[in-house]
Amino acid sequence: HGARKLPWTFRKKFQNFFSSYLTQEDMSRLGRNYIEVGDYVEQIFPLLGIRLIAVNENFDTGVSEGIDFSIALQNLINTLYVKDCAKKERAAHRVKWSKGILTSKRTPFGYVCDDIKEGWIIDEGAAEIIRLIFEEAAKGHATSAIAEKLNHEGIPTPCAYLRGVGRWSGPKQTIAPEDKLLWNASMVWRILRNESYMGTLVQGKQETVILGGRQIRNVPDKELYKTENAHEPIISEETFQQAQLAIRYQTQKGYRAERKFALKGIARCGNCRRSMLINYGAYGDTIHCGWRQVRKSGCSEENYSYDWLERVVLVSIQQMGSLCDGLLKKRETGKVKNTLSAYRDRVKKIKARKIRAYEEYADGLLSREQFISEKDMLSAELEELEKKIADIEAKEEHQKEVTDKLMLVKAAGQAARELQTLTRKMATEMLKAVYVIDQEHVEVVFKFEDAIQEAIEECELEPGLNT
Repeated sequence: HGARKLPWTFRKKFQNFFSSYLTQEDMSRLGRNYIEVGDYVEQIFPLLGIRLIAVNENFDTGVSEGIDFSIALQNLINTLYVKDCAKKERAAHRVKWSKGILTSKRTPFGYVCDDIKEGWIIDEGAAEIIRLIFEEAAKGHATSAIAEKLNHEGIPTPCAYLRGVGRWSGPKQTIAPEDKLLWNASMVWRILRNESYMGTLVQGKQETVILGGRQIRNVPDKELYKTENAHEPIISEETFQQAQLAIRYQTQKGYRAERKFALKGIARCGNCRRSMLINYGAYGDTIHCGWRQVRKSGCSEENYSYDWLERVVLVSIQQMGSLCDGLLKKRETGKVKNTLSAYRDRVKKIKARKIRAYEEYADGLLSREQFISEKDMLSAELEELEKKIADIEAKEEHQKEVTDKLMLVKAAGQAARELQTLTRKMATEMLKAVYVIDQEHVEVVFKFEDAIQEAIEECELEPGLNT
């Protein structure tokens, strides 16, 4: 939109198409979006030299100078009318969907629908392809492997199959030639995730973002209208669930795991120190070094079980939490007497004595020499006490930081024992890295090792803290 943005060649074609004038029964025939209609009438048409005539509204751009108030109001009413109709239509569809009433002839690959009242009917030729895909998934094969198998055996894609039987309703032309229409992992994934193949009618998958608008959004799964046993199933529910296990960590885009791997980016190769890669498998995820095949890298070529590594790290956090719990108890029971309060009390007394000394000097009870001597002595003692207080406060602040870190590790260890699983938050807050050297050697590096080591040395060296 915007007449000034139209290229000259487009303006010429546009003008030739509409000739020199455009006659409509009323403004609603031109459009029902009052913003777009106003844009065309006041900007685009004048630039192209097109004269608009709306008979019912008695409106003619050749006579009037733009849209007056009545025409603008009429355009607004037309827009609201469209939105009201869309609202009623959406409500009517939702009532039917909630009752399990079919509202569209459109079917997924494997079904046909010639009459809404008769419902979906299985297309046996396409159903055989659907069954083959689910059988391969139930065996634990990934979507990419299934797609490769289908292409190797020459199984036609939905587009190629429907073209072959004369039921293709999509674009007449395709980018790729017929012999290049191949299966990919995304196509297989969509079929395996479709509950319709076990007899469940799923409706309301998409809706317009704005009532009466054209932008479409996908509706979340929890808001869909599902009706079980609405039509004849192609595969059993048991087969469907087995297939879901094979793709349980795969999503449509990128086929990556929905689950947050706690050690992703934290697990590193013990040799090259680079982040290890995760392999997503139907029967267990593995982890390995991506540089293992580089010549002379020295990295381990083994695939390690991710669950095994997660258990090792979980036990390490549990043990470190128990250690910090013991250190906290030792530091609490073995604290020496705090002299900070005594120092502060002495500071108050010295300041009070300095005030009294000045009063005594003013009253003549002390000579000038006596006052100066006592004031210098009190000032020196006050300076020394304030320095000691500052040192003690800094030490206490540092001790508090150490205690806080020990408390965090203790809490993480307690959570690890209660949950019996490693969470992403736990890993990122507690761990710097986890170096996998081999099956017998794993180095877990904690973020607060300096504080833990300091607490260990404190408990071992300070008198009264050994138990």
